[in-house]
Amino acid sequence: SVLYRIMPGFDLFRAQARWLIMLSLGAALATGLGVHMLWEGPSSWHRHFWLIGWTVLIVAFVGALLLGARFSPEAEYRNVPATSVVAGWVAAFAVVTAGMLLVFFRRPPTQLAAAGACALLCIELLAASQFQPYARASDDAALTSLQPSTAHLLAGQALRAAGKAPPGSGRILSISGLLFDPGDLPEQTLIYGPQLSKDELYDRIVATKQKEVLSPNLSVYYRLPDVDGYDGGLLPLRNYTDFVKQFVPAPAGQSVNPTEYDGRLREMLTRVPANDWLQRMAVKYLITDKTHDIFIDNVYYDMQFSQPLSDVTHIPLNPFPATSLGVVLSAPGSHAGDLLFNATLTDTAGVVGTYPVRATRDVTGSYFGVRLNWAGRRSPGELIITPTVSGVSLLAMTSIDQPGNAFQTQPVRGQYDMRLVYSGDVKIYANQRPAPRAFFTPQDGLKVVDDQLHVVAPDAKGISSGQVTIGTDEPERLVLTVVAPVAGWLVVRDAYYPGWVARIDGRVTSIDLVDTMFRAVPVPAGNHTITFTYQPVSVQIGEALSALGMAVWLSALVLAIVQRAHSAASKTPHE
Repeated sequence: SVLYRIMPGFDLFRAQARWLIMLSLGAALATGLGVHMLWEGPSSWHRHFWLIGWTVLIVAFVGALLLGARFSPEAEYRNVPATSVVAGWVAAFAVVTAGMLLVFFRRPPTQLAAAGACALLCIELLAASQFQPYARASDDAALTSLQPSTAHLLAGQALRAAGKAPPGSGRILSISGLLFDPGDLPEQTLIYGPQLSKDELYDRIVATKQKEVLSPNLSVYYRLPDVDGYDGGLLPLRNYTDFVKQFVPAPAGQSVNPTEYDGRLREMLTRVPANDWLQRMAVKYLITDKTHDIFIDNVYYDMQFSQPLSDVTHIPLNPFPATSLGVVLSAPGSHAGDLLFNATLTDTAGVVGTYPVRATRDVTGSYFGVRLNWAGRRSPGELIITPTVSGVSLLAMTSIDQPGNAFQTQPVRGQYDMRLVYSGDVKIYANQRPAPRAFFTPQDGLKVVDDQLHVVAPDAKGISSGQVTIGTDEPERLVLTVVAPVAGWLVVRDAYYPGWVARIDGRVTSIDLVDTMFRAVPVPAGNHTITFTYQPVSVQIGEALSALGMAVWLSALVLAIVQRAHSAASKTPHE
């Protein structure tokens, strides 16, 4: 804790597993010193010190094991490990103890003892590594083969690049967990089950699901622009945590330290962020799973979004010949039989039907279903809801064709303008009005709040006469053309990260922080080319230090060679 707070660099070791770096370095150095001592021959002091230290280590290990099994706060550590594990530890301690006694008291050749210690260590590491996850490597298709959801996103990206689809960033936000089963689970089990172990097959199935949701950082592999990724999970900046904590809810009844908002969004979000935040991040696609969707009377309902019913609401419906419309509602506090709202369905021929919708006896649950039936097949185009009480929410709708035993989900958008464009193991929604990745806004398009710049309208697409065109788009270089009728700002919804340099028509300019996380550049009126290049000073300093170090080592090497040659020449007898 003290080192974490005061020692530079130690605050990067936030995850417990990363401290294994220090353990591995220390263990490697200690092992090297021990082997060197055996090679040179241990002194009498070393013999006694090693035996005493080894005895104390065994006692401490056994004591810690027994105390941990009794008092550990984690339930999984309150039991003594399996018999096979304990037997392995006993055998390891016995072998090392016997080796130490043999070396220190029987005094065999020290070089042979050192070689034996190295061989024993290599065998132990090789045996232990067989149980590590990286030893369960699967076939390369576990990574390279495309899942349908990933193929859909890549196809959209290719169409935009070819000019066959509207341009846009196509930025993706995945909030799906890994609790779903892949649709090809039986096929994978049949094909790979005989060839892989149980753990290897499990890893392959998990890899399949990770490709569906682009986790943990597969968007980089597929070159799909993702909101999430290692910017948050690996080395987050304070700007990132300040931005994320504004829309990621804290656990119920808990106060969360801002530094805890440094994980990947997919692992922190329990619901879709408000549309305002999706626009600030320029989200085009949303990936979710179906684990919270439901079936009522064998009819599927998409429960992703909800629509509060506080005023008269007009909801458009997709054409589908049906005999009824199933709706899923939430009405906490209402009683069975209470009139919740009046619903009217219309199509091109007029009114399909008017229905008083009442709470059912299932109202005490988190949701309940109601069906609006009509005679014959019709395709309603709009649902009009007139609420009679407050606190009612529309959770899902599905058109049902009873004679044909078919159904089609209907959109419940709420505050979002999302359209379902893919449904398989996961669902992909496309934002119908995505905010642009880069746009121009006049000077009053940004406002100062708490000494920070913020976009007045997050979904702003620039003024009608201003244009922003993205030219070169590379990981470390971004070139944009801006047509600015008045002085204003170029806003780029890319991370405000140290090391980026902006130039307007070749002249370096400042980059301002906007919306806690993104970049803004002041732009004068006129036509301009603005270039962002990644030129971190830290890399330049590292290059200079590396060059200096190489020069020092080369100089030392040349000096040593010259001195050795001079020494050899001085020892040659003169004629």
